[in-house]
Amino acid sequence: MIVLKKIGIISLIILIVGLIILTLYNQFRLKQYQVTINAFDTNIIVKYHTKDSSFAKRIENQIKKIYQKYDQLTDTKKGYEGINNLYYIRHNFLKEEYLTLDKELYDLISYGVDLYETTNGKVDISLGNVTDLWNSYLENKNGIPTTEELKIVHNQTIKNIVLIGNNKILNNHVNIDLSLIVKSYVANIIKEYLESMKIEYYSIHALNSITLGNSYHKDNFQIALQDPNSQTNVFKIISSKKKTIATKGNFEKYYEYQNTRYHNIIDPNTLFPANYMKSVTVITDDTKEADAIATILFFMPVEDGKTYVETLKNVEAIWYQNDNTIEYSSGLK
Repeated sequence: MIVLKKIGIISLIILIVGLIILTLYNQFRLKQYQVTINAFDTNIIVKYHTKDSSFAKRIENQIKKIYQKYDQLTDTKKGYEGINNLYYIRHNFLKEEYLTLDKELYDLISYGVDLYETTNGKVDISLGNVTDLWNSYLENKNGIPTTEELKIVHNQTIKNIVLIGNNKILNNHVNIDLSLIVKSYVANIIKEYLESMKIEYYSIHALNSITLGNSYHKDNFQIALQDPNSQTNVFKIISSKKKTIATKGNFEKYYEYQNTRYHNIIDPNTLFPANYMKSVTVITDDTKEADAIATILFFMPVEDGKTYVETLKNVEAIWYQNDNTIEYSSGLK
């Protein structure tokens, strides 16, 4: 009986010690948290690992705050009280020569203007009237605008966007479209914020763009690339970490008319949807530039794109061609 009693006491001690260890483990191990935000007309999912739930809540609130602000600032469809956003720049009735913008929007527009110069006009944020016209046809899914219609609405150029410093812009009602660059621009802000808070394990997923930190459970994340011919099929799996993977393709927003697919990524040179390929995916260290690089490649023939990628540092690309064959930059071969 004494022996059994001792065994029972030992078992109880082992159980208590085990519970203490388990409690300590749960207290100090990293847990995954997820934030889902609707911004820029898409759902954005940010996942990150940290130990403290109250700290995780602070992170969540700040992420939501950043995305909400940029979503409102870059909204071209409606205004917000007290915010001089893209809608306000175009539709305001003020007689003042200049408008004062939030620094965040001023810096983003300035970045877009600089991209026009560095990309030889392939990234053109002054095409708002043209993209609006195409979007109206996309919504109706019937017909296409004529070249004459496009030339009529294309009555503004990058020169109409005049920034004079001190967050001021010339009040000439230009229709600015930042949709092709804003997702990776803000993802870079979120990335820098997370890393400043000592968060190492994270991912930022915005439609066909994803920014990766380190992976908590395995060496690399496994990223599936969508087949442009299917809503559900995958044509390639990329194993990666600490990269941004951005795709531009004809399968995001599109419609079929007379056996031709028309989408919403408009080539500034032709004013029509680009048709050099079905999609291009960029893998890069530079989160901020990812969307811009993918856009540039989408607006040039594949062979020219290969040559261009060779001039860039830490950038690789995958092209899904119109004949359904796949091409790779030299670093991926």
